[in-house]
Amino acid sequence: MFIASLALLSGGIALLRSGARSLAVAATSGALALLVVAGSAQVRAPTVAQRSALAALLVHPERYQVCQTRTGVRYCAYRGYAGWIDRWAAAVTPLMSRVPAEARPRDIQIVQTLSVYGSDVSEADLQGTRAAAQFGYNEFTDDLGSAVTPANQWGRGKYQGQDELAMDLIVAAQSVGLPRRPQDVRLTAAEARGILAGYDPSERADAAKQIHAGGAWGYCTSVGQARAAVALWLAAQATSRTEAAFRAVLVGDPYRITVVGTGSDTDIRSGIDELNVFGGPMLGELEGLPYRLQIFNFVVQWGKAEAFYAEQLLDRPPGEVSEALTKNWELLTRPSTTTNQLVQLMQLVQLMSLRPLPSYEEQPQRAGVAPDRIRNVIQNMTDPSNADPSLVPCR
Repeated sequence: MFIASLALLSGGIALLRSGARSLAVAATSGALALLVVAGSAQVRAPTVAQRSALAALLVHPERYQVCQTRTGVRYCAYRGYAGWIDRWAAAVTPLMSRVPAEARPRDIQIVQTLSVYGSDVSEADLQGTRAAAQFGYNEFTDDLGSAVTPANQWGRGKYQGQDELAMDLIVAAQSVGLPRRPQDVRLTAAEARGILAGYDPSERADAAKQIHAGGAWGYCTSVGQARAAVALWLAAQATSRTEAAFRAVLVGDPYRITVVGTGSDTDIRSGIDELNVFGGPMLGELEGLPYRLQIFNFVVQWGKAEAFYAEQLLDRPPGEVSEALTKNWELLTRPSTTTNQLVQLMQLVQLMSLRPLPSYEEQPQRAGVAPDRIRNVIQNMTDPSNADPSLVPCR
């Protein structure tokens, strides 16, 4: 049995335990707010008052946190973690510096929470508050707000890059006007009907209580939107660590069609048994990164093509890219501006040309695959009638 004991240097709130061992988290010197302890001997359960005191740390964080504002971003951390504001700002400030000053959103906040799942603080202690989301999150009914809420864990080495990228993806999305939370994604009547059509008739009436026109939806796809490529570049270029983490994702999930042969991958021209889009048109690993920080309500799904165009921008001097994006910021951040328009625009900018990515249909065609061997696969990918109705576009 694991029992968590939270101790804030400024709060004087602690549970006395024996046989303690610390959870593997990165902490600044002199600041340790979460201990996970295990013991085989009998231990005394915390009192109601002690649990209430611990729960108050999450329910009323403003009472126990210090806040600073840097480059228009408000950072709040528990007093024992105040040094982490420097870490967060080191990742976010270079990103915000690339956003035109007049276009920077004024409401971006980084507000720390604490991870208490499996501890003495129970779901009942947090019932009815945003802090209860770590025990169970419902995108239809739980509004966790728009603040970025990193927990009391922060990676080191390559994991620091992943955590920085996770935070920067959310900040970058807000900076270009992409939705932040399910409450910012509202279903149209047609979308709700399409989603409900996939339910068993016996379950449809119950599902319609939450899935309806104007209702919140848990995610949206940014595929085909120029602003998604801009956001991905902003997040990736922020630090050397975010760039390395971003490029590692692309290496692991490349933009290409592969051919699966008997027993192993084969050349696309021969031995064709099945054509695969390697990982599909979206980057699931990027989508999952916010969960590293225990952020459950980020909604944007990133497109693979936009990510690979962002990588091309990473290959250019950041000042040149920033200048080109700033000059065309209003156009490039409109929801209606397509990724293809971004490519066309960059081709008009001296030394900033982007190499157009071949479509998924063009790739096997250029490789000499017979049309009848690829027709069904491509049709399934490109035919709107085959589209997943739950893939709601970001608006």
